[in-house]
Amino acid sequence: MIGAAFPLALVCAATGLGLSNSRRRSAWLALVAMTVMAALASLLPLTEVWARSVLFGLWISTIVTAAMTYLGGGISTWGAILLGGNNGMWFGAMMALGGLQPDAVFALLPLLLLLVPARWLAARSFRVAANVLASWVIAVSALAAGVALIPTPGYVADHMQ
Repeated sequence: MIGAAFPLALVCAATGLGLSNSRRRSAWLALVAMTVMAALASLLPLTEVWARSVLFGLWISTIVTAAMTYLGGGISTWGAILLGGNNGMWFGAMMALGGLQPDAVFALLPLLLLLVPARWLAARSFRVAANVLASWVIAVSALAAGVALIPTPGYVADHMQ
């Protein structure tokens, strides 16, 4: 199993940043949708064969969610619910691959720790801090998704041997 703590923490960070543009009611509905979809997806009988696909889907979802921070007009209620449900599905699929681990509970902390300050910054027109953090999340996720796609050739002898 791939270490799940870092990808789960990044998708939760992206969700917190992405929902900073939404109304408070929309953000709560998105969090409910994320929780429900994570619970349902964690029940799926996924095997290790699905690990690369689930991880790649999680990275793409993280990139799209973090990019929502840049929307000037905000996210509609249905958009926020779909965003939360999508991220919950990938979160639950990662949990289904590795079983429910304590990592999954701690991975939710970035969501809670970023949603409130990002909303506060958005309300005061200081979006640049949230945008910089979203850019970092996008860059790390894009690199991780790219590495996940590159097949490893296995052991190759060093040129000095």
